[in-house]
Amino acid sequence: MLKLKSLVTATAFGAGLAYFLDPQLGAQRRHRALGRVRRAGGELSEMADTTSATIDSARSATAQVVGAVRPSSSPDDRTPDDLTPRDMTPGDVAADPGGPEGPHTLPADPAVLAQAAESEVRP
Repeated sequence: MLKLKSLVTATAFGAGLAYFLDPQLGAQRRHRALGRVRRAGGELSEMADTTSATIDSARSATAQVVGAVRPSSSPDDRTPDDLTPRDMTPGDVAADPGGPEGPHTLPADPAVLAQAAESEVRP
């Protein structure tokens, strides 16, 4: 089986050489084949450039979207007005100083904070 495979491979290789090295038409065939290879290489190069530009554009758009969605300040920079009862610590002021109840501090117990958050949602 190996000898048959080697014979077929050698025959195909010899036929290809004879096709391209033919004294009458071989130069023309080589010239056409070389032109096709160069065109294919040019097309691949254009596709690679287009793909690279598309990837760069997508990265730029992604960065813009992420920058627009990502908060501009860290959680530590929030004012007490930005905090929900679940985020508050005992030192955070929960109400507006000019509000009806005046300033007060919420307890740090998570159960009490959760209950306060639920009571704010109910009408």
